[in-house]
Amino acid sequence: MSEPVPGLPPMTCDEFLAWEKGVEERHEFIDGVVYAMSGGSSPHNRITLNVAASLWNAAGDGPCHVYQEGEKLRIGDDVFYPDVMVVCEPDGEDDRMAYAPCVVVGVLSPSSTRDDRERKLRKYRALPSLRAYLIVSQEYRHVERHWRESADAPRRREDRGADAGHVPVPCPVPGVLSFSQIYRSVAAPDRPPLRRVREEPAGEFAPGPA
Repeated sequence: MSEPVPGLPPMTCDEFLAWEKGVEERHEFIDGVVYAMSGGSSPHNRITLNVAASLWNAAGDGPCHVYQEGEKLRIGDDVFYPDVMVVCEPDGEDDRMAYAPCVVVGVLSPSSTRDDRERKLRKYRALPSLRAYLIVSQEYRHVERHWRESADAPRRREDRGADAGHVPVPCPVPGVLSFSQIYRSVAAPDRPPLRRVREEPAGEFAPGPA
């Protein structure tokens, strides 16, 4: 998610939905603010497709539907575009969006990492239907899984690297997403890439005592 769209007047969710019909780009509407959706990188797009295809194959002709990127998710007065969703309950009154997903998958981008792990996690947890939220890194082989079992408190687990075999998913049918499926055709390392530390000019530091 990028920066808020400048110059827009305050609007309600219904006004946002009417406004978005007249623009080509996708936008999310969160806490009354409109955000433009930025395009994903090639690794982001491949991971999203890999996950959606694996879940779609698992869904078969069953009652669950798998959506990739273009389907809206409405939570109260907020509107999102998750990278992947699995919906197994009847849709709401508006066929332009989903209301009760069982699984939501977010593929991290540099601009969305904090939002996916904080604000969206908090919003998604408010959904009674949601049984798992997967946050997938495109920089290295890492999946952060948030889930709940019955009425238990939310739980969290991280799987990463060469030793990670699969990630459980509760629907379309209870099964798994293997790391080989998630990262198919994606050259993601096992560990996070090293970040260079910016070196300060030596002149900015006062000399020590003689």
